[in-house]
Amino acid sequence: MSDVLEDRLAEIRVRFVSLLCTRGETIQNAIGLIETERCAQSALKDVQNELHKITGTAATLGFRDLGERARHFEERIETCPDHAGAELDELLAGLKELQQMIMKICKDAG
Repeated sequence: MSDVLEDRLAEIRVRFVSLLCTRGETIQNAIGLIETERCAQSALKDVQNELHKITGTAATLGFRDLGERARHFEERIETCPDHAGAELDELLAGLKELQQMIMKICKDAG
């Protein structure tokens, strides 16, 4: 790979991580809404939108595991929009783990 291409890819990766940190905050806020309201469908939709943005780029920039996990939860939200009870608890637990993964990437980059 040429130096110019490597430099450009590094710039894109830095921008992705910066946006990832912002997306992580949005996901964290939505998790809080879901936990307190227990039926925050709009918050789940917000999370789904952020996850979609992550899955589109993560693997290409070296965050394959993050991309796969984000896609998994994006699909879970889409295929079962009426989350409730134990199913919602399980989804929240998974989203919190994903949020921790995002926070670690942000911390490591900073």
